[in-house]
Amino acid sequence: MHLARIGVVFASEDPYSSWYGEALAHTGLLFEPITDFSYDNLLKYDAVLLCGHGKFDDTEMLHRWLDEGRRTLVVSGGSWGLEKLLGLQATNSRFTKGEVRAESSPLWPEGERSALFTGGTRTRAGAAKTLITTAEGLVGVSQHGSAWFVSPHVGQTLAFFQLGTSVETHAIGPTDGSASWDSGPLRAEFGTRLEFSEREDSLFLTPHADIIRELWIRTVLAAIGSTGKRTAILWHLPGTATHGGIISLDCDVSNPSVLFQIHAALSMTGAKTTVLSRGACLPPEVYAWLRQMGHEVGLSFHESWRTEKAKVAITSLTRIAGGQVFTASLADGAWNGLMQPYEALAQCGVHTVLSKGGTERGTSGFLFGTSHPFVAKPTPVVEIPYQTFDGHRDERVIEPAKHRHGILHSIIRLSTVQDETGFSELKRWASLLRQSGADFFTAERLTTFERARRAARVRRERDGSFLIESDSALGTITVMVQGRDISAEAGRKAAQVVRRYGHDFTALPLELGESRSGSFLLTEDRKAA
Repeated sequence: MHLARIGVVFASEDPYSSWYGEALAHTGLLFEPITDFSYDNLLKYDAVLLCGHGKFDDTEMLHRWLDEGRRTLVVSGGSWGLEKLLGLQATNSRFTKGEVRAESSPLWPEGERSALFTGGTRTRAGAAKTLITTAEGLVGVSQHGSAWFVSPHVGQTLAFFQLGTSVETHAIGPTDGSASWDSGPLRAEFGTRLEFSEREDSLFLTPHADIIRELWIRTVLAAIGSTGKRTAILWHLPGTATHGGIISLDCDVSNPSVLFQIHAALSMTGAKTTVLSRGACLPPEVYAWLRQMGHEVGLSFHESWRTEKAKVAITSLTRIAGGQVFTASLADGAWNGLMQPYEALAQCGVHTVLSKGGTERGTSGFLFGTSHPFVAKPTPVVEIPYQTFDGHRDERVIEPAKHRHGILHSIIRLSTVQDETGFSELKRWASLLRQSGADFFTAERLTTFERARRAARVRRERDGSFLIESDSALGTITVMVQGRDISAEAGRKAAQVVRRYGHDFTALPLELGESRSGSFLLTEDRKAA
């Protein structure tokens, strides 16, 4: 069986090209960065991805490489000076903010009507076939023979929407009174790149960054599939989950009895929570009980986010809670600057930050364009955005996250669930997530899996089997291989065919413990085609 070898070139002068690598790493698509551009080295690869706003000088060599066997080229973020090869009309104009619209194409993510993006080359098709169109009638995605073009700059879109802008002052909120941005502490939501006019009924319903990333991934998969080769993906969620839910409880009041009641109520759904303690505000035995019951203890930092104070707070909580604290948030959505809190918390040993989301009714939903965890580059910290805060939970956000295989994350202050109404609403929300098919995770569980999965090593053995090695315990990881005409064996685990990113995959769950490897054998099974 021929699994495609994918080589990736990141435009060296483009500060956002590395975010294409973030998109690939999170998706779990196996790839290799290309630094040697010699013809002999390119012959090793079945697919080459050119990412960002760059230029490839030797066009003739790419022509020869494509002609040498069944190979494919996917270009995104800029035309790289390859307009003739891509079948496009040359242009130097770039998008500031563009929009792609839904089309009856397998490349388009189902369930979405449109998506905004930033950056990329504005161009029209020449000899190329346009597959996806922008709102201006320009090329969104095109194909010319074995060369494919995705005009949105995926990396810039992810960086701009997910990180937002630097928060320095208060901002102007919506005119309908659904959010007030001219008072209170500076908050992360002030840095959103989205406009209030882009909401639907006062709700940010479209995960723009997720759609644009998936549009590019679908194009890459289609390009590889057109060559007769296959690709493998290490699925980005633990086990066989299709989407997930996180409930984070911010302990703005010290009331252990409410935590006991919440545990009892949520146990019926299997939900485990991330309990964000505002300092060491609970008795040591309560922290021990939380951990014993499978909940996570994190820090809700309600002071200055400066490194020195954060270190003191985390050290104090670690000692009293009886275990290292890896997750932190800034209480009530507070934020200052762009990367400064990430940098400070990373120096304190924090792995996960919960900061990207809105705290008021009019900011609920995908305020930062995503339902997926991401590494907040250039720090190593994983950000898990939240879509709802306190009681501002609208079930309409569930389906978009489910379609995009994301995480529905709710941050809830303990004070809002002390009365019967708030408590009942929390139980209803957990029930809705469970009914949608979501698996529940804590922030620490999800980040531990994400980091270990990205660090896993995959290699093909001489007997045709594949070996996955991990230095950290992964638990159950699902390996997905493009195509349904595949027989797969891995111990007693059974493979099944699933539909992901517009393609059929053979999915095979593997159990990987710490410093252990897992192997599986793939063979083509034409009877299953």
